[in-house]
Amino acid sequence: MAAIGKKVGIDLGTTNSVVAIMQGPDPEILYSREGQPQIRSAVSLRERKGRGGQVRRQVLIGDAAIGNWEYAPEDTIVSIKRLMGLGVEHPEIQRVKEWFYYKVVEPSEGTKDSVRVVMGGQEYSPVDISAMILRKLKEDAEYRLGEEVTHAVITVPAYFSQAQKAATRNAGLKAGLKVIKILDEPTAAAMSYGLDETEDAEPKNILVYDLGGGTFDISVLLMCGPMFVTLNKEGDMWLGGDNFDQAVVEYAVEVIREEYDVDPSSDKRFMVALKKAAQKARESLSAAKWADLELAGRLKDEEGFVIDVFVELTREKYEELIRPLVERSLRLVDKAIKNAELTIDDVHFVLMAGNATITPLVQEMMEDKFGPDRVMRKKHPKFCVAEGAAIVAKLLVNTVCHNCGHPNDEDAEECAECGAPLQLRDKVICRHCEFPNEQGAQVCAMCSNPLQEIVLDGISSRHYGVELAQDQFEVFIEKNDGIPTAEPKWKPFETQMPNQRMIRIPVWGGDNLEKASANEKQGEVFAILRSGLPKGTVVRVSVWLDADEIFRLAARLEDGTDLKPWVMDGGVDQKVMEALSGIAGQLTELGGVLDQREREA
Repeated sequence: MAAIGKKVGIDLGTTNSVVAIMQGPDPEILYSREGQPQIRSAVSLRERKGRGGQVRRQVLIGDAAIGNWEYAPEDTIVSIKRLMGLGVEHPEIQRVKEWFYYKVVEPSEGTKDSVRVVMGGQEYSPVDISAMILRKLKEDAEYRLGEEVTHAVITVPAYFSQAQKAATRNAGLKAGLKVIKILDEPTAAAMSYGLDETEDAEPKNILVYDLGGGTFDISVLLMCGPMFVTLNKEGDMWLGGDNFDQAVVEYAVEVIREEYDVDPSSDKRFMVALKKAAQKARESLSAAKWADLELAGRLKDEEGFVIDVFVELTREKYEELIRPLVERSLRLVDKAIKNAELTIDDVHFVLMAGNATITPLVQEMMEDKFGPDRVMRKKHPKFCVAEGAAIVAKLLVNTVCHNCGHPNDEDAEECAECGAPLQLRDKVICRHCEFPNEQGAQVCAMCSNPLQEIVLDGISSRHYGVELAQDQFEVFIEKNDGIPTAEPKWKPFETQMPNQRMIRIPVWGGDNLEKASANEKQGEVFAILRSGLPKGTVVRVSVWLDADEIFRLAARLEDGTDLKPWVMDGGVDQKVMEALSGIAGQLTELGGVLDQREREA
């Protein structure tokens, strides 16, 4: 197998996912096997019982899964992106349980720091489900291209935490992809919009309003030629088209109760059909003045008679339902501009990304805020993120090892996987012919087209730190610090008992600087200590972020001994380590006995 095959950009969305490639000077969307420019981000289990009583099972992914949703509401996993990198006790998990019908549980082999969904009686992690979706995107792209897809840039919400970004990277690896970069969705959208503007060296402040199926992001970027610098980013991980749909569903349920004297909320099949009808109505109301939710023969009254449900939804009523949600997004727009130390007048352009931005009310309220001339629409909001990812996948390959295909850190000089020198590290890749040019070249030496060396400077989406005694939050990385971390901080910790054999430090991320536990848990740092260390031994720990805003860490003793620590994310390995930590006293005692025997021998 070749080390490097085709390189694609993937928008792994809450509701829909898109894959794109840049083979010539411009990106193009790769259609699925079903002939669609996107696939639904859903996985479902179809079961059929044959004449002999045998049950046949088939896992469906994408549009086929949505087609099966109504018939298997408890075995259809949708909006899995909302669960990425979260623990089962996260306060928003309850909302997922209320909106959807699959089970969300604590892993039977893991801890409360992670979560599992149940399909067909079997537990799956959000990484497992996302990997299935990514694998289909990979296979569909290979079907269209007739060649193997080996590498990808995968996009995530800008306000995703490092745990959520790490989970996304792991899903890509599990799907058989070498992940070149985890890229913020607003930055990808800006790349798509700005591809034709990179020769303009005049600095511009760009605001990206990214309202997708399940998440909302605001990023303020400074674009100067091919350089994109993030000035500030804000977000709401629980605001998107799903919320618009849910508002329609709740309104329709009220109408059905009043007009048909039936409460449909306990009928799972009907409610799934209603959710699908609500989404269709939302999309129709982007152009139409009203939409009808028609569900014939799907509901029965208390006496068992079939009811044909008809609910008319005018655009006026729809906008009344969603206005509080849109206003919520605009408050975050104001916050992002303020935290970037800009004013509304300082914003040159507003880029609209995410399919929910086609909603007329969203467009109107953004135009009212910025003026119609500054709201750009030259790219389709549903596809611009994948297109931007494809651009980065093509132009940011100078750290990909041409010997083994491993994607390395952007400052690496040799491959971390095979040790080979990174021959293209200091080269500028031509977007037209992919020829590697020397640094400083203005035009391609092969095809004479202008060169565009992209620079993506990101920032941390939140504070990151560790938990100390009395729930204190010791910050390693501050919100809006540049990534990758330029100068990692080292913090000293002391062992609490003689011959302590393990350290375990909870890591948190968020905006609350007073209490660690008021933030989102990102995992736990574990390291094994050698036996015989006295109480009060200093262990120095450093946590920093790589270019994808994912943790890297180190721990060492004062004598320089590398403890080779790792971060646990709630899986079975953490459950084992917590069990070992729980019997630390016994391990300490056992270590003392073993040391004594060793001395006697």
